[in-house]
Amino acid sequence: MNRRKKIIFSLLLIFLFSISFLVFYKIFIRKDKITMVTKTENKEEDTLESIDKKEPFTVTDQITAPEKKEEEKKEEEKKQSEEPKKEEKSELNNTDIKAMDTREKDWYFKFKGEGNLPEPPKEAKSYISNGLAYFTGGGNEKVLYLTFDEGYENGYTSKILEVLKRMNVKATFFVTKPYISSNKTLVQNIVKEGHLVANHSDTHPSMASVALTGYEKFSLELINVEKEFKNVTGKEIAKFFRPPMGKYSELSLYYAKKLGYKNIFWSFAYGDYDVNKQPEKVYAKNHILKNTHNGAILLLHAISKTNTEILEELITEWRKRGYEFKTLDYIKD
Repeated sequence: MNRRKKIIFSLLLIFLFSISFLVFYKIFIRKDKITMVTKTENKEEDTLESIDKKEPFTVTDQITAPEKKEEEKKEEEKKQSEEPKKEEKSELNNTDIKAMDTREKDWYFKFKGEGNLPEPPKEAKSYISNGLAYFTGGGNEKVLYLTFDEGYENGYTSKILEVLKRMNVKATFFVTKPYISSNKTLVQNIVKEGHLVANHSDTHPSMASVALTGYEKFSLELINVEKEFKNVTGKEIAKFFRPPMGKYSELSLYYAKKLGYKNIFWSFAYGDYDVNKQPEKVYAKNHILKNTHNGAILLLHAISKTNTEILEELITEWRKRGYEFKTLDYIKD
């Protein structure tokens, strides 16, 4: 009997223990698991929700995105390789211009004795030596360069052309735009007779002053003449430029050269430009001959009555002295 009670009591204890364990499990352990699962599910929902809010990433994006990145990379590398070159070029130009003398100067020459090459201005010697400007054709040959400046017509150019034709001499005529516009037939005749027509600017200003306003305005002074000459003759003007009044600066010479021109001064000129105070003919002839030298670039104004009247005598005497005549395109760099 006692043994039976013990067995029953043991079973009862086992049963109670089982019941207690089940209650404990449901209350504590399962609750924690449910909480963890809930948190995990909520986290996944948040993640999905955040993905839904983003723009869709399509198959096309997957294909083109790498290509775009590659193209952008190449473009960036190209820019980086070009930028230094551009900066270097720009820096070079700026440095050159900033270093240049912008002060206005007047051209002149120093007489060094009959038959000798004159001396250029001290301040212009470096410009002559580096090819920014010319004032002679060199002293090695007995060659003369007759040049006539044409700002306006005074009725003598046709007579000068007649003398040049009769004496078989070619010359260079520096013309302004107004001169071309007002004397179209005359300019056409100059070209037909084989003379060189070169640039003397549009408005006959100080080119040193114009250079201070910038390259664009400077270039118009020459380009406007080019266009008018092309309209009238159908030809390109010769790329020689004579600075009006002989006024210049290092910068103005540089700008003209940049436009493809040779800056041409002179190794002889005299007071022939005042139509109301013309030099006496004997004096003029002797003065010109005294200043003649090998390679001389002679500046004569076509408005001069005296020049027109003594031109044939001068050419005759020059030839007796062994000189020949060339246009400026004969001058070598």
